[in-house]
Amino acid sequence: MRTMHTAFIINPVAGRQNATEHIRQMIASEGLDPAAVKLYITRRSGDAQEITARLGQRGEPCLVFACGGDGTLNEVVNGAFGYPCLTVGVLPFGTGNDFIAAFTSLDAARDLGRQLAGEDRLIDLIQVNGRVACNLCSCGFDADVAYQVGAFKRLPFVGGAMAYILSVLWRLLRKMPMQVQCAVDGRQVFSGSCTLAAIANGRSYGGGFLAAPHADLADGQLELVLVKKVGRLKFLQLVGSYRKGLHIQNGQVGKEYAQLVEAHSARSCTITASTQMPFVLNIDGECAPVTEATFQVLPGALRVRVPAR
Repeated sequence: MRTMHTAFIINPVAGRQNATEHIRQMIASEGLDPAAVKLYITRRSGDAQEITARLGQRGEPCLVFACGGDGTLNEVVNGAFGYPCLTVGVLPFGTGNDFIAAFTSLDAARDLGRQLAGEDRLIDLIQVNGRVACNLCSCGFDADVAYQVGAFKRLPFVGGAMAYILSVLWRLLRKMPMQVQCAVDGRQVFSGSCTLAAIANGRSYGGGFLAAPHADLADGQLELVLVKKVGRLKFLQLVGSYRKGLHIQNGQVGKEYAQLVEAHSARSCTITASTQMPFVLNIDGECAPVTEATFQVLPGALRVRVPAR
């Protein structure tokens, strides 16, 4: 049974090309009732959240597709949070599409027919510093890189890939570890130098980095993964294993990584800067500097559409 109303919130600058016309063609090919379909094109940051919240305020059942990358999805999720009449779907056309990859292939997720024939599931959310996240939050090396990419993109003749490379090089030339204290469920578990920390609801981020391969989007738990202080050379050696999720084996830190990585399951987590120097916090791809971040799992807080097999 199809949802009565369907909304498509399109980020025209997500990914390598504007997907608006392609989405229009998919809608036409599925023969959807024009009276029950609405397209919204975002113009600025925050539009997707505002549009989704307005749809929720109507109180009518609506399937809302986030058409873009994980950043667009984050805005839609924050707009949908608190409105049980809304179901969030993902048509992945961005550069980062890690959330939907936990459920299906990108080809299946881009098939509107399979989306409309799919099933709805309840998933957990992460509440963090006044916002919610559906996939993963992080701080440290990776968040610093993501935060700086925007600055490099503003340089003449610098595109997305080059901006990312320049940001990585910039970060490698700076002091590596951050000084933080970490607590889970009110109990301090770490204090000292940390290269990066991931607070995971989903398994991967950053285009396929399996930070928490043991994570489950609907188990009522968050997974905290800490990479301790390491030198630049050791860090570069570790990146490949981290991307493949080899640091976690059968839900536990692998023996060969025990001196470098910590992992904890919890319902809540707090990360606090040990000095006055703020750290960059990444919330599903949206980054900002903070001195403290508090994370709380919200079990079954969002209904999402999973494409049919």
